[in-house]
Amino acid sequence: MKLPELKKKFTKKYVIRIIAGVLVVGMVGTGVSTANVFAAKTAQESTESTESTEKDSKKSDTKDSDAESKLKDALDDSIKFSEKEIGKEETVYVTMDANGKKDEVIVSDWLKNAGINGKISDVSDLKDIQNVKGDEAFTQNGDDVQWSAGSNDIYYQGEISKELPISMNIKYTLDGKEVSPKELAGKSGHVVIRYEYTNNQLEKVELNGKEQEVYVPFAVLTGMVLDNDIFKNVEVTNGKLINDGNRSAVVGMAFPSLQENLKIDKDKFEIPDYFEVSADVKNFSLTNTVTLATNEVFNNISFSKSDELSNLSDSMTKLSDAMTQLMDGSSKLYDGLDSLLTKSNELVSGINSLSAGSDKLKNGVQSLSSGANTLSDGTKSLYSGLSELQSNSAELNAGAEQVFESLLSMAADQLNQAGLEVPELTISNYQTVLNSVLAGLNEDTVTTQAKAKVTAAVNAQRSAVEAKVTEAVRAEVLGKVLASMNMTLEQYQQGVAAGVITSAQQAQINGAVDAQMSTDSVKAVISSKTDEQINMLIEQNMQSADVQAQISQGIDSVNAGRNSITALIDQLNSYNEFYTGLSAYTSGVDSAKAGAEKLNTGAASLSSGAKDLSAGINELNNGIKKIKDNTPALIDGVKQLRDGAKSLNEGIVKLNNDGITKLINAVDGNFSGLFERVDYTLQASEKYRSFSGITDDTNGTVKFVYRTEAIK
Repeated sequence: MKLPELKKKFTKKYVIRIIAGVLVVGMVGTGVSTANVFAAKTAQESTESTESTEKDSKKSDTKDSDAESKLKDALDDSIKFSEKEIGKEETVYVTMDANGKKDEVIVSDWLKNAGINGKISDVSDLKDIQNVKGDEAFTQNGDDVQWSAGSNDIYYQGEISKELPISMNIKYTLDGKEVSPKELAGKSGHVVIRYEYTNNQLEKVELNGKEQEVYVPFAVLTGMVLDNDIFKNVEVTNGKLINDGNRSAVVGMAFPSLQENLKIDKDKFEIPDYFEVSADVKNFSLTNTVTLATNEVFNNISFSKSDELSNLSDSMTKLSDAMTQLMDGSSKLYDGLDSLLTKSNELVSGINSLSAGSDKLKNGVQSLSSGANTLSDGTKSLYSGLSELQSNSAELNAGAEQVFESLLSMAADQLNQAGLEVPELTISNYQTVLNSVLAGLNEDTVTTQAKAKVTAAVNAQRSAVEAKVTEAVRAEVLGKVLASMNMTLEQYQQGVAAGVITSAQQAQINGAVDAQMSTDSVKAVISSKTDEQINMLIEQNMQSADVQAQISQGIDSVNAGRNSITALIDQLNSYNEFYTGLSAYTSGVDSAKAGAEKLNTGAASLSSGAKDLSAGINELNNGIKKIKDNTPALIDGVKQLRDGAKSLNEGIVKLNNDGITKLINAVDGNFSGLFERVDYTLQASEKYRSFSGITDDTNGTVKFVYRTEAIK
């Protein structure tokens, strides 16, 4: 789908869904476990690999993380480039210390050729650019890069010295005292870990004819896995905790500087810009944490200014007015009924006055009916919003499954590249397959393979060995033939040299030797001695320092491979936990929708009941005359009605204070201003398409993956 088409698709959505979309992102984010973003290191020969986007062994913390680039698929699945357009997809890998201080930055870029046969013009601030998945050449002049791509996509990486758009500061406190990660390792007590995110990226946008700098909106997700033997009583602020009994997956979500962009009063409605986790710990240690920062979720939100905004503002004004009328009307109803009950002794004489007052009550009930209708309309909007959210559940589940399948595919590719042939990994079979591979990696296998290679190499020299053995046997046979002639080998050689033994005699002797050499017994001796020599050579080679060193190296590689595969299984299991949790979340959305449907039905019933009440008031007015004859029963009924009116008033006041008023106050009733601020925030996001550089006519996306070092 082309970007303009994507925009057109989202333009039709109501403005309230724009705000809801941001909240959806928050809910999705708190259900995502990113602790397994970094894939396990496999035992592959990195010096010969052209498939990896990291070739420098110095970058060991980054080159094992091809899987991070797949995580973005869950966020940008709706962003597709046209088959006729060049696109640039960029992932920035950042390694950090445990305090959030930047260590190293590596940028991986994918230029999508889209069938263009020829050169691709690119812009990049990267240094030491390397083509990591092909042999296409390039020229670089400053930040201008020209690729001779042919019809191929280009995959390259490089390094850059540049301020990151999102920086992190990680603080640790132990029993209320701030400590360093080194000081915290191995300690016990109450620990608080706080991730504070700073937005450093400003973009210039057009606002009311003036140019203004606005923060690029980023959604920031931080994931970690906690050992339940170490961490107890875990609490999370601005995040979600998923506990499987052995480990707890924690995911935090923040939107740094979004509060400032939208100018929403923080005391009334807070948009998180930090993530915090606290726990009681024993012998503290923490594995690597992973953070994903992206603005793509905001690029998927688009809208157009239309009459809908005016309609929304008018509706909120009417709703507020209606709630005021409801509160006033219900309060008056209670007061009136209380007075009626108090004045019950005067009821009989006041029947005529009651008739006149019933007319006023009739008007109040009509106002109640009008307010009930407004309330019913609001519940319809709530149900519609949840229905829209539910409609995305299948897409969320599909995206999570796609990420899982991508992780499995990459794991299989890495294993195959390491020389471990495995079948296609699936969600249902990966544990069985990887455990089988793990079982096959042992020291006996290394020794067996080494002996097979040595045996093959020695057997390749069998002809030469057999020739030497044959020569030795022929010398023995010659000695025996000469002995039968009462002659030693030395005498024979001297006789030949002196010419005493003629050529005919030599031929006779050689013929006798040849005859014996052709016998089965001599051939058997040659074969047996040849086998002995072969076996001796195999054993000698197996005991050689070189072969023993290769066996030792192979055992080390097997052990490293076992560790890597074990880590890979653990990480895939972690994502499986998230995958299962996401399914549970979408199921919860379904339940919420069902509840909203019941609420909508109830509100409709309330509206209908209000109408019926209005009709009943008319009947009440007509039945005033009958009240006189039934005053005792009426007094008792008025008491019950008064109590009900009090409950009604309290409920309406709570709905107004906790719902309608809070919503209106959060934006000071200025929905037009909020709409405008959302608009220029999304403009800023749309402008930010690359970290290292991009041409004006190229579609681009960029993700940032931060990895902190473990604390041990």
